[in-house]
Amino acid sequence: ERQWRPASKEKNRGNKLSQRSRWWLKAGPVSGRFREPVGLSATMAGHKTHYVVLGVLPSSSFEEIKAAYKAAALRHHPDKQAGCGGGVGDTGEFSAVQAAWEVLREADLRTKYDHQLSLLQTVANTPISEDIDLADMEGVEYDGERWYSYPCRCSGGYEIPDAEVADSLVNCIIVGCSGCSLYISINI
Repeated sequence: ERQWRPASKEKNRGNKLSQRSRWWLKAGPVSGRFREPVGLSATMAGHKTHYVVLGVLPSSSFEEIKAAYKAAALRHHPDKQAGCGGGVGDTGEFSAVQAAWEVLREADLRTKYDHQLSLLQTVANTPISEDIDLADMEGVEYDGERWYSYPCRCSGGYEIPDAEVADSLVNCIIVGCSGCSLYISINI
């Protein structure tokens, strides 16, 4: 369990963290620290978007996505992949199909996912100064609100609310420094 420490007034200069840290983007796992352009239908560091997994376009209707899911689920189901020895087949592709369906079948989750993918396109060429894991960040509590914090070399810091991390549908979040123009990539 993460230990949350109270935020010091000196570090926050008396300001609430939410006033200092207003910029973060949820992004997907990508290669090259976002130096390669990434499209909505592109693969990202060996990870495919949910649309690519199901073989549909982002503009596809619910009915098209549902039909593609059914076909992909049948094609990749472990029982269908089992060899003559009666063993269980590879579940990796099937798990990806299931994960894609769980997000794309719900209109509100699909909208949120599409928004996060479009943000990923926006930051595709953003230079990332450092790649870190969420475990590397310090837990800070300020007025009952939990934040993750990480120091920047400019003496500023990277901060993101715990609620944003918990609410993420993707594996990576891009956070800007409160004191300079640097960004970090946080692997969730």
